[in-house]
Amino acid sequence: MRLNFTLNGIAETIDTPSGQLLSDIISILDRNPESSGAYIGTAGCREGKCGRCLVIIDGEVRHSCLVPGFSIRGRKIITYEGFKTSDECSVILNGFESAGYSPCRLCLPGRVLLTKALLDKYTMPTDDQIAEGFAAVQCHCSGFLPFYEGVKTAARIRRSR
Repeated sequence: MRLNFTLNGIAETIDTPSGQLLSDIISILDRNPESSGAYIGTAGCREGKCGRCLVIIDGEVRHSCLVPGFSIRGRKIITYEGFKTSDECSVILNGFESAGYSPCRLCLPGRVLLTKALLDKYTMPTDDQIAEGFAAVQCHCSGFLPFYEGVKTAARIRRSR
């Protein structure tokens, strides 16, 4: 099956067996020396629980380990690797730091992408909206309140720009 899609702003085409998941496709592209960039869509639990494989597909946060490959045809996908050098990522990380929130290296990419998606959708997310995002990454490095404060602080910083 031939798939055309955009990954971190780069047009990609890949021939892949049907039944392949997005996390596997990203891994294949990462290992391909002819690929256009480093994508690093790390699959963890392969059950959509840990959040290590989170990506943004057309503005929606998704677990790449649960996304069938055929469904990405023509879609725009962002991984943490593609987002982490942006000014917007700096705003989010500054918000986390200012609020005293320091997620571990395993959940940081997922928490950052969740925050990006929340702030793209809501200028100032509510407690319930943040809680829904928090549930997508199951890590015990920190609790809800530090994440909540980090998102709220990032939202304030973003609005002031």
